[in-house]
Amino acid sequence: MPSLVAEIGWRQHGVISRRQLREIGVGSSTIDRWARNGHIHQVLRGVHAVGHSRITREGRWLAGVLACGADAVLSFGAAGQSRGIVSPHQRQAVHVTVPRRSGADPDGVVVHRIRNLDRRDVSAHRGIPTTTATRTVWDLATALSPLGTRRAFEQAEKLRLLDRERLAALREAAPNRKGAGVTATTIATPCSAAPATWCAATDRPRRGREPPSRLSCARFSPSGVHERLLGY
Repeated sequence: MPSLVAEIGWRQHGVISRRQLREIGVGSSTIDRWARNGHIHQVLRGVHAVGHSRITREGRWLAGVLACGADAVLSFGAAGQSRGIVSPHQRQAVHVTVPRRSGADPDGVVVHRIRNLDRRDVSAHRGIPTTTATRTVWDLATALSPLGTRRAFEQAEKLRLLDRERLAALREAAPNRKGAGVTATTIATPCSAAPATWCAATDRPRRGREPPSRLSCARFSPSGVHERLLGY
């Protein structure tokens, strides 16, 4: 049994939920004993780190999703960072979107409740259920400034992750939602096709013809892997 727990933890960025432990036959008393003995460490209510308490950023993201139960997905700024369309240098809370019927509200997680999240707007990214880049841009428009929304939109488009038609459909379905006007304006404006590069000096994407900063920049691939460009 411990080997199966370790395998699940390895697949899930080092975390596992109490519900998952119960599903593979681990009893509540055993879970509690493992926690007391330091074999697992509580990260959030109902979610534990396997073997040690130090987990990656992805582990924290997945822990937030697992703590919110079935149909929960990573969203807003956390999804933006995971997708590579929001600056990795910004401190972002763990944002999770859940169905309105969900009663989940774990400490340490910003929960967004919506009536319905279309499955077209969700996919697994880095092993975490996450809103698509298009849906993430739509959500971020409610939280970011118009300039911040534009930057996220451009970064998603440069990474070829953005579906303009889907974004327009989301906007048409909720024309009075906060950020809908900014979204409409952004969709109507052509975007540069320059490579996606994030500059640590200015904490924003560097445009194709813009001279690089003397500080380092990070180039992001669609998979989310980034490469440090030293000397910039």
